[in-house]
Amino acid sequence: MRRRILLLSGTAAAFIGVSAASAQTTASPGSTASDGTTANAAAATNGPAAADTVDPAGQSANSGGLQEIIVTAQKTASSVQKTPIALRVVSGDDLRTSNITDVNGLQRLAPDLGVTTDTIYTKLSLRGVTAESIAEGADAALTVNIDGEYINRPAALNASFFDLDRIEVLKGPQGTLYGRNSTAGAINIITRKPEDRFGGYVSAGYGNYNAWNVEGAINLPIADGLAFRVAGIHTQHDGYRNNSVDGGTAGRNDGNKTDAGRATLAYTGSTLSGFLQGEYVRSRSSAFAQYGVPITTSTPGVVQVPTVGGGSDFIPRNSSFNLPKHDFPLVTDGFTNIENISFRGSLRYAISDGLELSYVGGYLINKTGTYVPLSGTPNYLQFVSNQPNADSRDWSNELRLSYHGPRGLFVQGGAFYFHEKQVVTQSIQILNPPFGPPGSEYAYVNIFYRPFVNLDSTGLFLQGDVPIVDTLKLTGGVRWSRDEKHALYVNSGLGFVNPRFGLIFPSATDILAVTGRPGRCKEADSGNYQSLDQCYNHSEVNWLAGAEWTPGAGHLLYAKVSTGYRSGGFDNLTNVVVNGQTVGTFQPEKITSYEIGTKNRFLHNTVEFNVSAFHYDYTDLQIDNFINPTVGHATVNAGRARFNGVDTDFSAALTPNDQFRVTFNYLDAKFTKFNAFATGVNGGTAVLDLKGNRPPQAPKVTIAVGYDHTFDLGMAGSLRAGAYTRFKSDYHLTSYNYAADLQEAYTQTDLSITWMDSSRKYSVQAFVRNVENYVPITFAQFTAGPPINLYNYAFGSPRTLGVNLSAKF
Repeated sequence: MRRRILLLSGTAAAFIGVSAASAQTTASPGSTASDGTTANAAAATNGPAAADTVDPAGQSANSGGLQEIIVTAQKTASSVQKTPIALRVVSGDDLRTSNITDVNGLQRLAPDLGVTTDTIYTKLSLRGVTAESIAEGADAALTVNIDGEYINRPAALNASFFDLDRIEVLKGPQGTLYGRNSTAGAINIITRKPEDRFGGYVSAGYGNYNAWNVEGAINLPIADGLAFRVAGIHTQHDGYRNNSVDGGTAGRNDGNKTDAGRATLAYTGSTLSGFLQGEYVRSRSSAFAQYGVPITTSTPGVVQVPTVGGGSDFIPRNSSFNLPKHDFPLVTDGFTNIENISFRGSLRYAISDGLELSYVGGYLINKTGTYVPLSGTPNYLQFVSNQPNADSRDWSNELRLSYHGPRGLFVQGGAFYFHEKQVVTQSIQILNPPFGPPGSEYAYVNIFYRPFVNLDSTGLFLQGDVPIVDTLKLTGGVRWSRDEKHALYVNSGLGFVNPRFGLIFPSATDILAVTGRPGRCKEADSGNYQSLDQCYNHSEVNWLAGAEWTPGAGHLLYAKVSTGYRSGGFDNLTNVVVNGQTVGTFQPEKITSYEIGTKNRFLHNTVEFNVSAFHYDYTDLQIDNFINPTVGHATVNAGRARFNGVDTDFSAALTPNDQFRVTFNYLDAKFTKFNAFATGVNGGTAVLDLKGNRPPQAPKVTIAVGYDHTFDLGMAGSLRAGAYTRFKSDYHLTSYNYAADLQEAYTQTDLSITWMDSSRKYSVQAFVRNVENYVPITFAQFTAGPPINLYNYAFGSPRTLGVNLSAKF
């Protein structure tokens, strides 16, 4: 602890010296007002009045230097440079010009964001903090909000990005304002709102892999203060990998086709403002292609380990493989279908000068189904994940009262309520099994049925910024949260034989007729079926204490201590003791963060330098452990971890036509206490001491460099050439840190050239993404136990290139 305090104190002293010195030698033009106005208050609830103060990219005009970016990270509008949070902002224009249409592509512009795709699920990490479990009773570690609507299920994150104002990526725990599951941070997705003028845009493009995209929006003023906006997108591309068994082109996986539309009605008045929005997204994908490597006791790199209860087994701890990342055969095709219907809205009422009441909420219907081949290799037992439905319905609500007072006083408090219901049916099957009734097309490895998984989360919060003197402000916040989960789980470990229902997937009625319903929070067994009535209840208090110092115009120094937690829950098991713990219900994962940072503008607003240093204490880690094929995964609380890191951002307007940016992130993350169990090739369970291992998705060094130059062509318009490259040092995909789940260091570079006419209404862009054609590993997992014993992999996108045409009106 003493070493940590000395380190942060020394860093603070250095920051203060730099900021004070620069404040005496430079003068920065005034920044956009961050609080105290009606327009800014409306922006805090993502209302339409934000359009009066910011342009479509969320930036205020600032000719001759760097633009000022307005965000609502603290649920009130403020400049990025005046917001005491380490964050990254990606504008809607940047998303369009970079051809980013979903969360997987976002990491190209936010390289410290990690994205792992596990069948239909998307797991996000930030600063090395991630959630490994994808179970129905578990939660993510990174909060995602769309216009204030809280998004809980990972499958819903695979929807499309289109007609957005900006995306804010907030780093570090946001426990007081965003609540549960924000241990890694928060992502705020802000859609474009209607404006009081007629206008719109349309863009279309074509690229390799038969990629098509069409996006457009139209804005219609209706009356004073009332406007309507409708937007839509269509994207598609063929599969990136050839998975045909005979080497032909008939079987290509990882293809996608997405259609989406959004309609928004907004009203802006002197005391009342708000919007209503409806959105529909339909995504159809060919199978998520996994490559499988069979593992035996003679596989090079497999090591012998002692198992629980005596004896030994073998795990591929030191194994590494040469992987065919572009083309590999699969015996069967598959699909992933996702459909989202969302209704969201916001209402703001100005009670008096500086005092306002606001509501923001949404209702999301998500329907997801998938049929995914898992083996990824011919001449082997062919396993398929059949998940006909993983559906959810979410209802998110937040009521907030805020007050903007004199000299920067700002207080906000409110209540949050979230309800979710899931219905899930899934199984693992073996195609053409060598056992079971003659002529069987498949046998079940397991069946998991969840007729309902209900979650109710409630929160009360209060946070305030209190000025001490003109240059010093103190911040304090507290939040109380309560999570209540209740579910009916029906599990079947069928021992690789056909179920008693025959070859047809059993219905809910069939299953419940066999298992019956257990008592509340109890267990019932019937043959091969286990019925569990799962329950979880927990309350948690998080807090924030911080200080901000502004030694001069364009400079900010901040320090804070905050806490956060990720909700506990339950998994497939109960009353089973593993490594000394009763598996079934797991407790919250908690984090305490110490952070100090500074944000600065120099040389008449042409140079920006931001840096933050942080230390995380992480306890009761929720660890996802694979037990065996018939049971699946279990989640336990095991161990501690510590994270130390530094984030830096440097931007410069070298000339009016030259923009340069560098980000450098350093992260030293390790488990300090972690005894986990692993399943061996022969099915035995071993306890492994993982102390000293790195958490997954935690590269030590991440660097991004971007440069843009604009050539002025006079009456012929302008030509803008851009280059953006990002580097990640090596990192692991699992907590085990096996050699086989190591992603080596790599670099990916994007190039583009864009012509724009002199009216700035029409443009043509040619682009190349991932010039190196390097395909990283995005998923790695050892699925152990006879007769599976496969190391499964999935991979990122290869090089893509194309051309886009855009027009504004």
